[in-house]
Amino acid sequence: MTGIAPPPSAGVRRSILLATSTLAVLCMAGTSPAAPQPFVFSEGGRARAAVVIPKDADEGTRFAADELVDYLNRITDARFTIATAPLPGWNTIHIGRPYKTDRYEEFMIKASDDGRTLELAGADQRGNVYAVYELLETLGCGFWSPDNETVPHETNLVLTAGFSKRDAPALSYRNVDTPYANLAFTLKLRANAQRHKGEVRARLTRMGGDASENIMHTLHRKGGWMWDGTYFKDHPEWYGVALKQDKETGEWVPGDR
Repeated sequence: MTGIAPPPSAGVRRSILLATSTLAVLCMAGTSPAAPQPFVFSEGGRARAAVVIPKDADEGTRFAADELVDYLNRITDARFTIATAPLPGWNTIHIGRPYKTDRYEEFMIKASDDGRTLELAGADQRGNVYAVYELLETLGCGFWSPDNETVPHETNLVLTAGFSKRDAPALSYRNVDTPYANLAFTLKLRANAQRHKGEVRARLTRMGGDASENIMHTLHRKGGWMWDGTYFKDHPEWYGVALKQDKETGEWVPGDR
């Protein structure tokens, strides 16, 4: 003869409910995402991260890595290294990995949520350098003049958990009509052109190149972009009116019409 079990007592029902609730909480805790961790550069004056660049890194990327290591060493009293692959047990600072964007000279800085990887990348060589200087400014550096800068001292250097930044210059061409005495300071200002290159051209190439174009005399005095010998015959309206003459000429600046 088959019997029907009596319903559980109130005490047993409470125990079952408590056990079920506890199991649900544990399951939820096990599936919830972990909080982002800070990126650690150094602890107690000892490096905890290595800078990693591609094996075939261009000169601008190598310059960016050298600059970052130099300033991190000065900030922390540690000795950072540059490698071409992540080092086991070390956090990784990637510089110069492929980065696709439609914005000219854009750069990005992004820390992974687990705090093990920091990505610095740019749309081009100068973008990589800009990313490095932006990171250094975030860490407390200030670049005021070629011979005046602020470099903080912090042996336990960390970056805010989940840090992420993406930016691009508002203007494509950024320069003043004078040579810069310190080429690295040009980049720290996010300027991208050196009008009077001459003997510094090779150094500019090593530091990410130069964006200058000969647009100073575009229209007048046989300008660099719109040479009158090429364009004046078909487009005299592109050029100015010669003073005291009622005709177009390729030898004068644009005048009132």
